[in-house]
Amino acid sequence: VSSTYIILVKFAVDDSGDLYLVQYIVERLADKVIVSILMDYQKGDFSKAFSHLNISSTNSMYLELREGLMERDKKSTRALRSRRNLLNLIDNESNPLGSIANYSDDVDRLLLYASKFIIKLRFYDEKSEEANKNLEELTVNFMLSGSLNDVTEIPVGNIESFPTPGKWFLIRIDSNILSIVHFSFHQSISEDAACREVTFFTVATTNLYFYQADLNEADTDDRNNQDYRKVSVLGEKIKVAHGRNYSRASYLALRNQSSDCKDTFTCADFQHALSYCVERKITNDVEIKPDLRSKPSVPDTDCNTDCIEESSAEAR
Repeated sequence: VSSTYIILVKFAVDDSGDLYLVQYIVERLADKVIVSILMDYQKGDFSKAFSHLNISSTNSMYLELREGLMERDKKSTRALRSRRNLLNLIDNESNPLGSIANYSDDVDRLLLYASKFIIKLRFYDEKSEEANKNLEELTVNFMLSGSLNDVTEIPVGNIESFPTPGKWFLIRIDSNILSIVHFSFHQSISEDAACREVTFFTVATTNLYFYQADLNEADTDDRNNQDYRKVSVLGEKIKVAHGRNYSRASYLALRNQSSDCKDTFTCADFQHALSYCVERKITNDVEIKPDLRSKPSVPDTDCNTDCIEESSAEAR
């Protein structure tokens, strides 16, 4: 309904087959989230459910919804707290609970609510170790360069739900949406070329009430489409910069004279690197003359004879 509150409505069926309308009103305040539940119910059953607060002795559908709502409230509160902890990294605010272990828990918790979007970046063959090392460093530097809105690296350890080794970044897309980005260090083969994945886990504040797995297919597609429009622009920026960095990484590897082992490039990788280079003609014609000083002079008999004859004629 707005950026501060939403209304969720569903129909519920009790054990007797009666249909009831249930409304959830979720309101986001500065320091907490308030969830109200409204439901039409038969007066006798509603009163019985709360008689002497003997909640455990009744099978009221309302109480089942209420208990489920309270549990979801607790999870949502923890998710909002994790979101704030991570945003403190961007805002450079002190966080007494900030540690690698705590940030790992924060990331793990928010991934449950996030939609996922993946782009693939081409890397060099495993034999090109120096070029791959340069390209990895250039990619990380671009992520932190400020070209992708507000961004920072997240100091995390092992993420249980996503154990692939790599670096984690946090991007604040706007005041409502943030994206947790994972740049993988693991290489795989895609379309006959080595590549690494960059995964965007995007979540909005208004989506911190339902796990991604709780949504049906239609709701999941709708949420993913909305998030895709936000992060696809960032993905394109990374791809454009990666093309330039791809060719630069091979150049730096070839220039590195101190390296003990020289990189070898496959023809496909080298051609791909050249495709991002600009051909610039420095001069039109170059004339190369032989260095006569390096050759021993050989007396020319005919030339000497002619010169002698001409000198004699002049003398006469």
